[in-house]
Amino acid sequence: MGVRKWKQPTKVQAIFMSILGLMLLANTAWSVLMEGRSATVFVWIVMALDLAFLMLGLWLYRRAVKNPPARE
Repeated sequence: MGVRKWKQPTKVQAIFMSILGLMLLANTAWSVLMEGRSATVFVWIVMALDLAFLMLGLWLYRRAVKNPPARE
């Protein structure tokens, strides 16, 4: 019985990160678009970080699909 390599993400971890990034981005966009909050530099920085988090989740999913985690 082997131990899983922890450096390689699983599909479930990547999907969870993508969903979390999408929810954060939607929350920030909602506050800017619907509530009329002024788009300050802080809000744009948060939106950029949310997009980066979403892209990280998608990149991890692509990596998990190409090389599924193997057991040693």
